[in-house]
Amino acid sequence: MSRLASKTLEEIMLYLRNIVLFEKFASREGFLQRMSTPIKIIFILSLVITVLLSHNIIIILIMYMISIIIGYISKVSIKEHIYRTWVFIPLFTLIIAVPALFNVITPGKELYNINLYFTSISITYEGIIYFIQFTLRVATIISFLILLSLTTKWDDILIGLSQMHMPEIFIAVINMTYRYIILLIEMTYQMLMSRKSRILGKEGFRDMLNWGSEALGALFMKSYNLGNMIYLSMNSRGFQGKIIIDKQFNLRVRDYIILISVISFCITILLAERCLL
Repeated sequence: MSRLASKTLEEIMLYLRNIVLFEKFASREGFLQRMSTPIKIIFILSLVITVLLSHNIIIILIMYMISIIIGYISKVSIKEHIYRTWVFIPLFTLIIAVPALFNVITPGKELYNINLYFTSISITYEGIIYFIQFTLRVATIISFLILLSLTTKWDDILIGLSQMHMPEIFIAVINMTYRYIILLIEMTYQMLMSRKSRILGKEGFRDMLNWGSEALGALFMKSYNLGNMIYLSMNSRGFQGKIIIDKQFNLRVRDYIILISVISFCITILLAERCLL
């Protein structure tokens, strides 16, 4: 079997493992799990907005530590939480934040000069501060969002968004997108396993590329035909562009206390930062 197919199979199994892992954390009795989903979404969004509005590295670092503490009391594996937060950060900051280190993007006090053939550029103090601030802000926001995904089942998120009176078309689109991703992964897995069962020995690089292009084309045609069939079947059953959700979360006094507390905390943090600046 080709290395391409084997690697793809590994990624698919990892994704399916992650889905099971999410369900495991969401089923535990932790701080976030005991919170009603609409309140939980507002709770996480309040913290995310606070991080977005903050410009102080110390404040952002405190918010990141708060995310770790919330994950701990929600019985989420700290190792899993930190790994998922930082796994994409290096590549993201390399593309977005690294150019800000130089005086071409961020003018300021020059700390180190780099001589090139045709010009010279410098790393500035302001650029380093921006780089650290940007990286830490992104990591903190991702940390909070990962907590939401790890401690909440997908169906509960949809119910919570509906209870928050989000647009029905928005809920329908993200729900269909999520379902189609799972379906396409399953189709890809079946294609790879069927090929694996029919191949003995090693494949050449050219054969691997030919198979990869044919597999992508076949997957596209299958998904296109399947999408048309699903659309026609939905119309025949009376689908009118919205998902009917009967379940509702009962908001308790505890939820309102938590919501008022987190909003008060976020406002206090932002006001304290303004006073410090």
